[in-house]
Amino acid sequence: MANELHRPKVRIVTGPPEGGFFREAAIAHLRRPFDAAVSALRTWWLLHRGITHARRWRNPFVTTVGILVFGVLAAVFVVWALRGLVVAVFFNDTGEKDNGWWWGAFNPDEACSKIGTSCGAANGVVMPVLLLAISTLLFLAWRLGRVHRFCTRKARKEAGSFVQTAGSLMDEVVGRDQLCNAIMNNLRDRKARRPHIVVANVGAGKTALLVRLAEKLAAKGAVPIPVRLRDAQGDNLDFCELARQRFQEIVQPVVRSDGEVDRIWRWLRQRADGIVVLGDGLEETLSRNHASGQRDNLIRKAIRKAGDEGLPLVIASRPHEPLRAMQAAMTELTCAPTRPRWRTCAWSSVRSSACTSRIC
Repeated sequence: MANELHRPKVRIVTGPPEGGFFREAAIAHLRRPFDAAVSALRTWWLLHRGITHARRWRNPFVTTVGILVFGVLAAVFVVWALRGLVVAVFFNDTGEKDNGWWWGAFNPDEACSKIGTSCGAANGVVMPVLLLAISTLLFLAWRLGRVHRFCTRKARKEAGSFVQTAGSLMDEVVGRDQLCNAIMNNLRDRKARRPHIVVANVGAGKTALLVRLAEKLAAKGAVPIPVRLRDAQGDNLDFCELARQRFQEIVQPVVRSDGEVDRIWRWLRQRADGIVVLGDGLEETLSRNHASGQRDNLIRKAIRKAGDEGLPLVIASRPHEPLRAMQAAMTELTCAPTRPRWRTCAWSSVRSSACTSRIC
């Protein structure tokens, strides 16, 4: 009974650290921030590994190399012109040495005094090339840069009015970012791009998707050109020509002439490959040709032509007959205010979030 009331005291004795004091104390404290950073990075990667990010729009490789070559030739022209100006002002007597200024071993003025005809022929060939290089560089840096900034700024800050079919009730667009990023990455790839058709019923957010797509394209360096397809009436449909006419309307306040518009359009469309056409209302286009039965064939032919020319094209439409057997990537939007749903495109699986800017 006494032994049960007064239990013997137990003394716990611990031995030295298994890995030693230096390993378990000092190194553990030093590794703690590193382990925390690795854990945070792994957590971020696990959360974002399924997210598609849109990449920035870049010029083709040949265009980039051409711009660099023009830049070098323009720098040579500036140095050559400055040297000629200094020689004409300060060395107009001897051209070699004056007031302690020495040009070095290379002195073209002295060399050309004996072979003037050959130097004149060389200058006649070299100078036009240098003038072309600096004029092209000035065009790209001043006129083209101004028009490009005007279009992208308008698309980023006034996207609701920039897209003609959005109307005045369009507010800030949220959601659909993953779908926009997937479409942008496909359009950016020149080898794999194809026309995209977004199909949805009334109120599912087709126009809201185009507005958000225009904002994101402008933020990544592309030039979105929204067109209203119901304005295309007649016996022919050409998405590139519709976009050029709409582009001329947009940039009219910052250009000087129609010739400048054509030159900028050709550079952006062919050299920079930065034009992206956003068409809305395909179901209303070429409505006058319903009776003749040629409307479906004309629409299919126009989309096939845009794909053959490599034109980045995104079209929003309601479900209707010409969409069958279309040579394009089809994306179906559904209005799901309470729970997101999954839809599969012709080229990838994307997640369509809830409705944007409109209650279904």
